[in-house]
Amino acid sequence: FNELPADSGYFSRARYFLGTILAESGDLEESLAEFESVVEAQGSGSSSVLQLAQLALGRVHYELGNYQEAVDAYQALPSDSPYFAEQLYELVWTYIKQQDWTSALRHVDIFLIAYPEHRYSLQMKLNQGHLNMKASAFEKALAAYERVAGEKQSGRATAAQVSEVKRLIEEAET
Repeated sequence: FNELPADSGYFSRARYFLGTILAESGDLEESLAEFESVVEAQGSGSSSVLQLAQLALGRVHYELGNYQEAVDAYQALPSDSPYFAEQLYELVWTYIKQQDWTSALRHVDIFLIAYPEHRYSLQMKLNQGHLNMKASAFEKALAAYERVAGEKQSGRATAAQVSEVKRLIEEAET
């Protein structure tokens, strides 16, 4: 991976894979440098690799506790990216870590409008209820939990999720 010159058509891919290997082995700081080199090389790889590198930058910054840098990296991903759903999902968790309930809720709403049938949509609906609880918007939280409980009938919610929602509804009502 280190042998490829920056003008090689494989440079970005090689750096992305090297960054992935470093991150997987726990060397997060070194992986950041590799993912940044992919982003800086913008013209030497496919847009898919560059977008994956942006996501990776966000993820590594998140793991390092650099939440603002994670937000910046995630937001650099274009909205027409095939990875935009993952970006929104991960942004929500980044805002939650920062206890920025308003931004987290805003991104949950965007996610649910853009991706109502996505595999993360049920989790995002639960997050909507939790975040409204954190923001002391109890009626909105209750409505969100009731929507999730209603999905049990459609077969989309698991029994554990429905039990959790019922517990939260009871908690909100007391």
